[in-house]
Amino acid sequence: MAKQIVWSESAIKQFNEILEFWEEHNNSDAYSLKLYSRITSAIEKMSHFPEMGKPSNLPFVRIKISEKYLIVYENHELEIRILAIWDSRQNPVKFEKLLMKHKN
Repeated sequence: MAKQIVWSESAIKQFNEILEFWEEHNNSDAYSLKLYSRITSAIEKMSHFPEMGKPSNLPFVRIKISEKYLIVYENHELEIRILAIWDSRQNPVKFEKLLMKHKN
């Protein structure tokens, strides 16, 4: 049975910002639509196979790579909570700070 997917507000905001960036950068929504499809498809697969992401050093938190993006999520008994969608080309220190926000 697939787990329910629950998005955090910050993950929704990050994902929208990524999609908007590519739409503006390319003057087209073609790549944004393709990226949206690939990332949401990866998340759908995670709902059936929640252990597919790499474990992080935080309890319940896993990381799935899709394209150049990291899908950071918590795997709970009944749901998967999407915590962040992160462009892996950004400063890794910023990513560590993001993970530390979810430590508590």
